[in-house]
Amino acid sequence: MQEGIIDGAILQKQTKSALQILRDKNPDRILTLGGECATSIAPFSYLADKYKGDCVALIWLDAHPDLGLPH
Repeated sequence: MQEGIIDGAILQKQTKSALQILRDKNPDRILTLGGECATSIAPFSYLADKYKGDCVALIWLDAHPDLGLPH
């Protein structure tokens, strides 16, 4: 556990690797499908950095099975 996050070091390493791949490939657009919320950190970070001062459009459709629970 790292700063209260289970497998935080692993997630951080994966995110840094994904961000480096995006920088190397330099895509103009990215579509992410599936995964959990952290899946989008690298693509969002990459695009925000790539289009500094420009408009970045983001559509995030997120659904969690716990939305229907009373608590």
